[in-house]
Amino acid sequence: MAPPRRFSSTAKQRNVEEINRLIRSGQSIRQACRGVGIHPNQFHRWKDQLEAYRKGDSAALEAKSKRPKSLARKTSDEDAQIIINLARSGAYRSAHAITQEAKVILGRPITTGTVIKILIESGDYGIVEVKDKDGKVIKRKKGLIKIT
Repeated sequence: MAPPRRFSSTAKQRNVEEINRLIRSGQSIRQACRGVGIHPNQFHRWKDQLEAYRKGDSAALEAKSKRPKSLARKTSDEDAQIIINLARSGAYRSAHAITQEAKVILGRPITTGTVIKILIESGDYGIVEVKDKDGKVIKRKKGLIKIT
């Protein structure tokens, strides 16, 4: 599948005017849009944007993101602080154990991934070196960073 194409506001205006000219010459909307290389739904969207622009909406022709402005569910700062406090208490050896305790304390589900994200942001989770009794590094792994 080809990546989506981006059109400037002048290109949108030029295409709408070209399609309108083709329609006046006797072509159907579908044929005119095919000739210009866009879908009829796109033509109608651009036509509506152009009309709004001409009526004074200066932002009507600008590209608008279809992504939500914010995530549907965001962990509150209070919940994040509870998770950070659990990690810093030293009573837990893994993010999974912290997740299980956080579920009980918060009274609602929370994923291990969310807990890890919060702990990474706070600096309490990252690469940990596992050492043997001589102090030589055996391996590096992701995990809770012990604060001493």
